Amino acid sequence: MRHALERAELFCSAQWRRIPGGRLRAERGIVAFESEVWVLRLNAANVAVGALCLFFTPQALAAEWFPCGYASQIPNGGCWLPSHDPHRYQYGVKYNTHTPQPVVCSHWNYGHRLHSVTPYALVGDDPSTGSHMAGVMFYRQTLAQDDDVCTGGTWRHQYWYYGADNKVTPYASHGCMDIQIFCRAF
Repeated sequence: MRHALERAELFCSAQWRRIPGGRLRAERGIVAFESEVWVLRLNAANVAVGALCLFFTPQALAAEWFPCGYASQIPNGGCWLPSHDPHRYQYGVKYNTHTPQPVVCSHWNYGHRLHSVTPYALVGDDPSTGSHMAGVMFYRQTLAQDDDVCTGGTWRHQYWYYGADNKVTPYASHGCMDIQIFCRAF
């Protein structure tokens, strides 16, 4: 993530001031970012005076997404495309979106899961009646029996949503597919 942090920006309210500094860190009201440190003003009782500070990578500074492959090109036992090192590229998919959305590839004991990072509205055909904050996942080589039928490098699709107590709950599936992967440089 080092490359992404170099292009990230720090936006704070007026109560933060800039002083010389070093690497990214946060401690007792001090946030250091590369060559700048931002210090939160504290009152006499050492209580913050209500400033808000956010790190984020502005879209204007983010690299353009480009098609870099398909899920079937991710080797068995792997979580990334050999031609696009995950330390240099962020991965994304277009699924129910017009632009690629960031995904993370994770593994836990068995198999791999390529899942969306930012939830979006699901089951929201009539938003006035409600919807779920949800996402999409593609998985393979897990203990689930439904991904055993996926052949030719395809991955099993699964919608998920936040249920009671923010528990991730499976919703529905569109079966096995070979989703296109998009990349952008950090």
